[in-house]
Formats: sequence, C-alpha cells, structure tokens
Amino acid sequence: MILYALLACHAAVIYFWISDWDVLMTPVGLVVWVGGVAVSLTILHFRPNIHPKLRSMLTTMTAASVLAAVCSLIIEWAVRSMP
Repeated sequence: MILYALLACHAAVIYFWISDWDVLMTPVGLVVWVGGVAVSLTILHFRPNIHPKLRSMLTTMTAASVLAAVCSLIIEWAVRSMP
C-alpha cells in the first residue's frame, strides 16, 4: 500500500536529516523529500476514507518532514549570512 511507502519515505528523510545531512542535499534526496510531501498532501486531501490511525500517522510524518524543511531553510539562511 502506498501509505506505508510514504511513511517509510518520511521516516527515511527524518533519519537522514538527523544523521547524514549530505544525502538529502543531492538531487535525488530533494526529489524524494519534496515528492513525498507532495504525494502525502495530495492523498490526505483527496482520500478522506483513510483509516483514522493511518491518516494521523501520515499527517504527523508529513508535518515532521515539512518542519525539517523549514528548519533546513533557516539553517541555510543563517549559515549564508555569516561572514
């Protein structure tokens, strides 16, 4: 089922964001990151009949991936503004 694949994708993104930042900054890493969030948001929007427990897990993992992306942008901005 695609929901389990998306949950695994989000878990991998968060794991690599914490442990090995360089893997996510490759083109493939960014495609997986952005694609996973986009597909998750699409499924959450257009499939209202998902089991509530799976919907909750997918919402939480998607929010965590988006939060990691926002933190990444803030970190990049802070590092680039340093002399």
